[in-house]
Amino acid sequence: MVSDLLSEALSRRQMDGDLWQRWEALTPRQKQVTALICLGYTNRQIAAKLGISMATVHTHSGNIQSVFLVNSKSDLRYLMSSWDFSDWDRL
Repeated sequence: MVSDLLSEALSRRQMDGDLWQRWEALTPRQKQVTALICLGYTNRQIAAKLGISMATVHTHSGNIQSVFLVNSKSDLRYLMSSWDFSDWDRL
C-alpha cells in the first residue's frame, strides 16, 4: 500500500512537472488565452477581453491544445483543473 501511494505521488509530481514545462513553452498571449479558457470564458469573451479577433482566439486555442496534447477546451480545463487562474481574471 505504501509503495502504491509513493508510486502515485511520483507519477503526479512528474505529470505536474510536464504540465509546467508545457506551460512555459507557451507565449505570453497563449498563457492569457489558456487562463481564460480554464476560467470558462467563451472565444467571444476572450476576444473581447484581450482586444483580439475571434479567429485569433481560435488559432491560439488550437495551438494550446496541441502543446498540451488535448482535443478540446474541456479536456484542457480538466487537465489544468488543479491550477488557480483566478488572478488572470483581472487582466
